[in-house]
Amino acid sequence: MKIFVVGAGTMGSGIAQAFLQSADVDVWLCDQTDEFVNNGVKKVKGGFAYLLKKEKITQEEHDERLAHLHPTTSYEDAADADLIVEAIFEDMSAKRDIYTKLDAICKDETIFASNTSSLSITEMAAGLNHAGNFCGM
Repeated sequence: MKIFVVGAGTMGSGIAQAFLQSADVDVWLCDQTDEFVNNGVKKVKGGFAYLLKKEKITQEEHDERLAHLHPTTSYEDAADADLIVEAIFEDMSAKRDIYTKLDAICKDETIFASNTSSLSITEMAAGLNHAGNFCGM
């Protein structure tokens, strides 16, 4: 399964780590700049280093899970994603802009999830080709 996380901040990197920890998946962590993406990757690696230190995972598990993390700044990498999780700041216009771009390139089966805490999922999905594939998380 391919998961594409948009937003490499605290929430996005935490979501990426949670998927990598709990499932046999590949996770693409995406943000606007290499700096933002690299900071998110550092957070994920730090989380796995903590689990390793506390002996919650083995070195082999640590290495295997991190091998499935793919940093990117390109939305094009989402074209064949099974699940897209958006975890950016709470701005409807910015979220709609991202979804419009992703909606145009993703496969029909792709599920879109927003990590919003206060914005309308219905409004986010309005007018998009895959509006029925949207959910909040």
